[in-house]
Amino acid sequence: MGLRVGEVKLERWSPKWRDDFELEKQRLLNIFGSLALDIRHIGSTSIDQLDAKPIIDIAVGLKNLSDFEKVRQAFDQLPQYSVKTDNEPGEILLRKGTEYNRTHFIHIQMTEKHIHPTNLVLSSEFWGNSSLQGRT
Repeated sequence: MGLRVGEVKLERWSPKWRDDFELEKQRLLNIFGSLALDIRHIGSTSIDQLDAKPIIDIAVGLKNLSDFEKVRQAFDQLPQYSVKTDNEPGEILLRKGTEYNRTHFIHIQMTEKHIHPTNLVLSSEFWGNSSLQGRT
């Protein structure tokens, strides 16, 4: 799992992606604690049977983006994580993995805005809808 920064390739769907998400979710819960109001597997790897880039996208919902500063030091001490410095408005992007093997993108967002619609559109259209999955 993972890609070199700048590399683009699709891999056959793997149930391991779901397991990788669950493992990372537990790590994130251990760091964020009760600050994390919601943690979801988003993006193409969350859709069963869909070929995708082998990078796990995760959305973490916080009450306020400023709450991230309460746990930032924990991530700064873990070399496998890096915080993107030029984030989109309303999001903090946390990357896991090196430039040679990026494995996760963790999108930290406010829950009042909900998980950003562009992150959920693809997932919500496919979850539990086998007729849509068959069109991929």
